[in-house]
Amino acid sequence: PLIKYTYAIVPFLIALVLLFIGENGLGVESIFILPVLFTATALGKKASYVMAAACTLVLIFSQSEVKVVSLVQALESNIFLICAIFTVGWFVGGLMEIEARHREQLKQNMLSLEEEIVRREQMEKEMARLDRLNLIGEMAAGIGHEIRNPMTTVRGFLQLMEEKERYAQDREFLELMICELDRANSIITEYLSLAKNKIMALKEQNLNSIVENLFPLIQADAMVTDKNI
Repeated sequence: PLIKYTYAIVPFLIALVLLFIGENGLGVESIFILPVLFTATALGKKASYVMAAACTLVLIFSQSEVKVVSLVQALESNIFLICAIFTVGWFVGGLMEIEARHREQLKQNMLSLEEEIVRREQMEKEMARLDRLNLIGEMAAGIGHEIRNPMTTVRGFLQLMEEKERYAQDREFLELMICELDRANSIITEYLSLAKNKIMALKEQNLNSIVENLFPLIQADAMVTDKNI
């Protein structure tokens, strides 16, 4: 702010000095356009009006005595210069206000652009993360199917062994192994169902059966942390 005021006051002081040390005439008096021009450039339209009024008072009182008649005569003799001074302040000040609005609009546009770039980068990161999760889900689904195939083969042979008389004394263990295979198969089935995109069809269900269906998944998660359900 100090630089702006200096930028406006210094030309005014120079104009005063030139007015009082030079000969009175339009060439010297027109120097008062410069303070108004500099003030409009540095401080805007309203400040240029104040500077134009100050320059007008200096011009009038420097050419007349403190009397109404002489003041009116001085005003009439400098009317074109005074009009030019106020016109310069109005025109240049208006241009500076327009430029200031454009600069502020440009600043807001830059901020909006930065925010949009940040949002786009976040969206791209989220899309990349979802793509990785989708790939992991597809791989897990494929691995789950591959695990179920040998489990089905083992279960079939255990059923055959269970029907033979020579394994009658081990039938209890065979049933236990088949039960565990069925439990592992149910866990894989529930896991694979999570990877499928299903259409939502809401309907009434039995909460007990839902809890029973979720029980293998919950129990498997508990076993990882050495807990019992």
